[in-house]
Amino acid sequence: MIFVTSSSIKSDYILESVNELASLGISNIELSGGTQYQGSPIKDLKKLQNDLSLNFLIHNYFPPSKKDFVLNIASQDDFVRERSIDFARSSIHCATQLGLSFYAMHAGYLINMKPPKPKEDHFVMTQSQVMDREEGEKRMFDSFVKINDFARGKNIRVALENLFPIESSPECSLLTKPGDIFKFLDRFDDEKNVGLLLDLGHLLISSNYYGFDKEIFLKKLNKFYADKIFAIHLSGNDGKIDLHCQLHKDSWQLKALKNINLDGVPVTLELRNLGKSIILDQYNLVKRELDI
Repeated sequence: MIFVTSSSIKSDYILESVNELASLGISNIELSGGTQYQGSPIKDLKKLQNDLSLNFLIHNYFPPSKKDFVLNIASQDDFVRERSIDFARSSIHCATQLGLSFYAMHAGYLINMKPPKPKEDHFVMTQSQVMDREEGEKRMFDSFVKINDFARGKNIRVALENLFPIESSPECSLLTKPGDIFKFLDRFDDEKNVGLLLDLGHLLISSNYYGFDKEIFLKKLNKFYADKIFAIHLSGNDGKIDLHCQLHKDSWQLKALKNINLDGVPVTLELRNLGKSIILDQYNLVKRELDI
């Protein structure tokens, strides 16, 4: 099933984004960040869900907090880390209210950050000192155990998303290298409700920066961890920066998708700052290429 992220539509409020996508005939929508706080939108989203026959996913920073912050379950700031855990629990609760069975979030960062400035997409680094990676992974795992305990009680599956080297601080992101991703999957091997949100755009950037073979990584992932691929993200980039731009018919990501078992795996287009006609063209391109 092909989804489109709500943040592909530049709007202040989530209901506007959902209505805009629905007006294009897109009924599978991933609810994500990028809109302003407006209390709990769940009641209104349920109405749209029923009235327009929509399918939703919830991803990372949704619903937005009254006071914005960067969701970071690996944060060295204990207040931010606990707040991130609580936020994830709240998002999982929202997933149950919408009748969903899945929630995915970012793996975490080794540096403190602030939300993007108005009309910008990128986080603002608030320090230059990057936390020790081993310590950061420990914090991430400890946080995720708490989140998973809550999710299991709600019968919700949870996943972490592989990240990428950020240009201004390449080593600040977690789950960017094959070994780190496999370490996470092995750590939760016995947890059937824990998996990976595989972002192929992020993988492209990571493979270029670290010099690993992305094809070999995907073959190993498919061979040993196929049941751990809970969802997939697609978006175009130049192999260096996470641009969230257009895909093309010959894009590597579309070719890679054809070698992954997509039965029951939602594929989400993560586009940014593109017109509605381009969003619809991109949606139809993926549907054609995957023959869905």
